Amino acid sequence: MSQRVLVTGHQGYLGTVMVPVLCAAGHQVVGLDNGYFADCVLGPAPDDPPAMPMDLRDVTVEALRGFDAVVHLAPCPTIRSGRSSPSSPSRSTPRVGAAGPVGQEAGVSRFLYASTCSVYGAAGDGLVTEDAELHPITPYAISKVRVEDDVAGMRLRFIPVFLRNATAFASRRGCVPNRAEQSGRSRGAVRRGAGAVRRHPVAALGHAVDIARAFTVCLEAPGETIRAGPTTSERKPTT
Repeated sequence: MSQRVLVTGHQGYLGTVMVPVLCAAGHQVVGLDNGYFADCVLGPAPDDPPAMPMDLRDVTVEALRGFDAVVHLAPCPTIRSGRSSPSSPSRSTPRVGAAGPVGQEAGVSRFLYASTCSVYGAAGDGLVTEDAELHPITPYAISKVRVEDDVAGMRLRFIPVFLRNATAFASRRGCVPNRAEQSGRSRGAVRRGAGAVRRHPVAALGHAVDIARAFTVCLEAPGETIRAGPTTSERKPTT
């Protein structure tokens, strides 16, 4: 069934991929973006959906009325910016601009939040599931956990869904698969006929299109199947 969906950050790295996937699935998409990355598109510019040009922190209840769902991608700072400074966007903006309370008050029935697998943090060597305890390390990951808890606290009044994404890649230079090439190690190995790998970074990676498809599945799945569970504090009471 077609839904009217608001995509925050529709001009960002994931948003420019997410919107065409949602539209192809038959949904009516409206964007919301402050335009910071509007001119940073790789390749041909996508067809922009109808949009509200505004900062996420300025969103009002009236602006969200009439939407069936919110796909909340913005803000989405990098892990590197999350390490840079206590005042960086990853410390403050995500929690301030979560839009969950506003969406719930506006009658939005489903809220899909772009979280991160970094929330598991120092989880040891074993595999983790969505029910595992969270041990975030970076300010970026900590801010994501805070938003999850804030929004999950409203789960009895609407349907929040948290997608703990891996590092998204497509054709962007700079993410993990391209770092060896960028640093010159691959080029040097070709010239010398041999190369040494001094470290082997391990990271969870997901293609941007696959992430968009996952959001589409969660948008269309039965609500009770995917509704967020208890908050971190409810799973592990503080003493």
